[in-house]
Amino acid sequence: MDSLEFEEWLQFIFLPTIYDVLDSGSALPERCAIAPMAEETVGKRALPTEPLISTLRELDQLITESD
Repeated sequence: MDSLEFEEWLQFIFLPTIYDVLDSGSALPERCAIAPMAEETVGKRALPTEPLISTLRELDQLITESD
């Protein structure tokens, strides 16, 4: 089965796409809600995930408020 873990999707799909959008000057998405997905997936692991989730919350807020 070809599927990605959340961390893989974030690293290989989402972040490169955001970089491409910024580099091309294209419009950002109107809304972004990546942090809740991170909380549901990586947030339940016994790892220090709060820095990642906090950064994703900030990114969500920046993208959503950019309108």
